[in-house]
Amino acid sequence: MSSAKISGDREVRELLRAMRERARDAGPAWPKVGDYIADQVGRQFDSEGAHFGTPWDPRRPDYGPRARMGGEPGWDALRPDFGHGPLLVQTGELRRSFTSRPMSVERYEPTRAVFGSDDYRAPFHQHGTDDTPARPILLATDLMAQDASAILARYIVEGRVT
Repeated sequence: MSSAKISGDREVRELLRAMRERARDAGPAWPKVGDYIADQVGRQFDSEGAHFGTPWDPRRPDYGPRARMGGEPGWDALRPDFGHGPLLVQTGELRRSFTSRPMSVERYEPTRAVFGSDDYRAPFHQHGTDDTPARPILLATDLMAQDASAILARYIVEGRVT
């Protein structure tokens, strides 16, 4: 819980002025929000979708052979494990695009920020395709919104990012 001790009119005005300025530009708090989101997305990958409440559908039984046939020549010789291992983590690139700091898409403005991935595979997995079920990677859950709001509130009220 955030709190502040004040004792006089001048202190109150100064405290409110500082809070107003921080509310107008929450820029210093956005990287901490990004750290939190990256951690949550890492948990989503680790749990294969269960962290945000809906486990990802498993691969189709023919995924490995089907993908190898359409891949580059020799791909299956280079990656005999293709189609095995954790979902959406074949090379680790997609996961890293969401969990590295900063994320591959991370932009801050005074009162909003954008977090995400520029990996070309992300939208196909996030939303699904005709052949592939949606496997949401990043979701704005109620808990994430509350936790991100708490990070921002701490910054606005107390002026600290922890």
